[in-house]
Amino acid sequence: MPTVAEATNSTCATYTVSCVRGTRPARGRLLPSDAVLRPSDFCPSLMPPWLPPSVGDYIALRGKGSKCYKECPAYSLLPQKGYGVTALSECNGSAYTVLQCSVRPLVPHYAASLSVDFASAAGVDVLLATSDNAGHGLFAMVERVINQILYARAHGLTPAVWAGEHVMAEGRACQQGRNAYFESSAGDNVWEYWFEQPADYTPGDAATRSGRRVRSVQIVPAQALYQHSTSTRAFTQTYTGLDLYDGRVLLGRRTAAHAVVGNGTLVRSFVRERAARLVRHWRTFSDALLGVHVRGTDKVVARKVPPEAYFPWCDAWLRAHPRALLVVATDERAYYERLVERYGLWKPPGRVATGGGGKGGGGKGGGGKGGAEDEGDHWSRTGRVVSAGTGYTARSVISAASRGGGYARGVEVLLDALLLAHCDFLLKTTSTVAEFAIWVNLRLHANSLDLQYEDRLRSQRPLPAWAAAVGRNDAQPFCSALARGCRIDREAASRRALGGRAARGARGVSPPYYRTLLQPGQKCAQCQPRLDNSTLSIASAAERIRPGERCERRRGHRPMTQLECVAYARVRRIPFLGVQSEKAEFGGCVVWEGRNVEFNAHKEAALNGCNVGAGRGVCLCVRAGRRERRRW
Repeated sequence: MPTVAEATNSTCATYTVSCVRGTRPARGRLLPSDAVLRPSDFCPSLMPPWLPPSVGDYIALRGKGSKCYKECPAYSLLPQKGYGVTALSECNGSAYTVLQCSVRPLVPHYAASLSVDFASAAGVDVLLATSDNAGHGLFAMVERVINQILYARAHGLTPAVWAGEHVMAEGRACQQGRNAYFESSAGDNVWEYWFEQPADYTPGDAATRSGRRVRSVQIVPAQALYQHSTSTRAFTQTYTGLDLYDGRVLLGRRTAAHAVVGNGTLVRSFVRERAARLVRHWRTFSDALLGVHVRGTDKVVARKVPPEAYFPWCDAWLRAHPRALLVVATDERAYYERLVERYGLWKPPGRVATGGGGKGGGGKGGGGKGGAEDEGDHWSRTGRVVSAGTGYTARSVISAASRGGGYARGVEVLLDALLLAHCDFLLKTTSTVAEFAIWVNLRLHANSLDLQYEDRLRSQRPLPAWAAAVGRNDAQPFCSALARGCRIDREAASRRALGGRAARGARGVSPPYYRTLLQPGQKCAQCQPRLDNSTLSIASAAERIRPGERCERRRGHRPMTQLECVAYARVRRIPFLGVQSEKAEFGGCVVWEGRNVEFNAHKEAALNGCNVGAGRGVCLCVRAGRRERRRW
């Protein structure tokens, strides 16, 4: 049986990535190599049948290859493979070898023939934007490619994108492996399955389409570009780890990405036209499309937000727009089923809508008893959900794609993102799919809500007029719905957890509710505690302590609770960064440089004195109540 590379008439070859001196972050020049890679050059766990026969008999050596690097080398050109070295360091003659399979050599003959002093020759330098992590989904790859394109433009390089059968990483790197979306029948460059090249050059050509000869082909580690993500304009980044919504920073990142993707023009026309046809059809009925993106399956970097958390917002949108439709995009079949259970599937006028229609789905997720149940019943009968897909039952979309059908799965998720971009308003959580929709349609930056943030929407106020009721009482309607959805996710092993019956109408597919939707390592989001007047009063009287001092050593004082720390930030009108767990730092509430507040929740940190650095941080305590003094 031929390998994938053989099936696509590709040739597998090794390339040396050598340091381009003086570059920061370090760039590497790609050159053909005579090196012969063997199975022992790869991690034992990364020796499946994707390795081409030219590498050798990996089956005979299974388990006997070299160990993976102790730390994943994201910056392989740097000393110690980048471990313990700043990503913006310069390289000094280092190099590594990669394996790539392509129909044509990635480095044209002229560029390969030039010496180390290639810069003195005539021609253009190409930056090959690559995929460097086999564990990435499609849009994680797209985000990194966008940053590499932005880098190329800023440094006078001609960008081109290459995402081959194997990611561009060393064999012993823990990110090494086969691109999950590679499919032999679709070609040797995964990027070109769905996207256009960003400039007038195609990988492997001897010259640009304007006739300029290529003198070098270079790459830059994509991870290094994230070091600039604290700036607002240089690059884009979806997963930031911040606990507060910062519209100014996000707009800068989104504008940078928009400069690359345009209004979707980077996407190949057949996908754009398919999305446009669907939207035209839906617009014949609706003048108000609400995008609903619900990330499920293998979401681990950020906490999961179940569909019930979206229900109050969807209800409010439908009340404000009688002819509205919900454009649902999700990778999780169970989430799709729960949305259909409440809102029903839309059918063109003259056809009967299908959906759950009963009080089980509407009552459980819709916000309580009485009117909310009746409202849910009404919408499920009229039908308001439209979509291009129905999600997956697989635990991981990436692993499912790697088992076959990667091309089709890529079309599906890209279509979802483009449909969201056509909407009038977008409900989202932290996901590059939803971010891509905003990159394409920047108007969604001001017309979207991010339900990922757990600060009860405080950092995203004022809310739109149609959503004001959901934000009342410190966003309690939203937080209650979120808590109900998380309970359903945790208890998804029985029908009783979903209101006593299975959902109906989801295109004849039995709902996969009977497996746990929170896999190992996954957590469900939760709102920060509500702030009452008593807590605000205590927080407003917080006092600083001296370096090295502990709250308990000051008579009648105690450390602040997490809720009081949040209240302090609100009283002082400065951002609350969130909660960390750091054993070595002061345990409790800290104000950093007078601009941000953070809470350290590590249990053993309470034994530390104030050690956050002179001038950088301030440790806070509050006076203990009469009963509390006995404890302290």
